Amino acid sequence: MTSQGTAGNDYLSVNNIHKDFGGLEVLKGISFGARQHEVVSLIGASGSGKSTLLRCINLLEIPEKGEITVDGKRLPLSPSGRGHRHITNKRDVRLFRASLAMVFQNFNLWAHMTIRQNVMEGPVQVLKVPKAEATEQAEALLARVGLFDKLDAYPAHLSGGQQQRAAIARALAMQPKILLFDEPTSALDPELVGEVLAVMRDLASEGRTMVVVTHEMGFAREVSENVVFLHQGRIGEQGSPEQIFQSPQTDACRKFLASVL
Repeated sequence: MTSQGTAGNDYLSVNNIHKDFGGLEVLKGISFGARQHEVVSLIGASGSGKSTLLRCINLLEIPEKGEITVDGKRLPLSPSGRGHRHITNKRDVRLFRASLAMVFQNFNLWAHMTIRQNVMEGPVQVLKVPKAEATEQAEALLARVGLFDKLDAYPAHLSGGQQQRAAIARALAMQPKILLFDEPTSALDPELVGEVLAVMRDLASEGRTMVVVTHEMGFAREVSENVVFLHQGRIGEQGSPEQIFQSPQTDACRKFLASVL
């Protein structure tokens, strides 16, 4: 059940993505795919391009080259000179991003809103869900991630693990086709990592399509169908967890795994 490249049956198709910052090429032609209900883990050393790739998938960064397709739909980007592209329709981008809900490393909750309000905001403002319906949905999702007793708490009054679980509930409230996770446990104290990974494992067991940038090799090994190893802005190796973790094919992948396992 391993996705290789960008096969026609991929739910998410990332094709030949290039990204540079001020002349520094960070992504050098990345292509991979994720089938529906599949978990893909992106691993690699710091600076290999993992988070930049995830931000390009969600159009928080605009790639200079390449295409991203979700469930057969591609968002067109218009050229704006000097090899750069820009977004022509902001509404289309909001809907595109809603189909690719992202959970950030540092939670990114709105500090002036309660946890319930944080979860409601996207559905009400972007999806135009009626407020009563959004409230009911927010409470159900917060109960699901173990935070029903914190509905009226503000982010500052929660632990890091609780904030990240609230951020996952907020992402789920957008009813996304694909969940993107950008190192969701890296800002947490070690004792709080497990509670977030447990929620993510539950989502994977439900058949959620997920792309996860992670340094938690145990999670990548246990939960993923496909593991993509990034090295210096390129895909160094990709395959099943068994292949990557038990029989890596490249020196770069072997050295990386030896440094983290």
